[in-house]
Amino acid sequence: MNIPFTQQLSTIAPEKFIKLLCDNINPEVIVVGPNFSFGYKGRGSPKTLVAFEKLYRFKTEISEFVLINKTIVSSTLIRKLIAEGQYMQVERFWGRAFHPEVKFAVY
Repeated sequence: MNIPFTQQLSTIAPEKFIKLLCDNINPEVIVVGPNFSFGYKGRGSPKTLVAFEKLYRFKTEISEFVLINKTIVSSTLIRKLIAEGQYMQVERFWGRAFHPEVKFAVY
């Protein structure tokens, strides 16, 4: 199931977002980076997910930062590079070919 990003979704509290996610997708495992944030104004964190594991019956895995040449690889960095048209850099950090004509989402 796809949960579209809307203005209403952007104002949802982290706890309500977790409920929405679990009600619609029912994840077994949620994998996030250590600096992951979600919910209204980014108030949710990996610790928030861990706090709701038992209630919603999922497991949270918090990955380590991925560093390439002392640069933290993140979705924010990838989106910035794509917006700037720096596709060679995107490929370097992504570790695979990038095709700007293919529509996709980076979370």
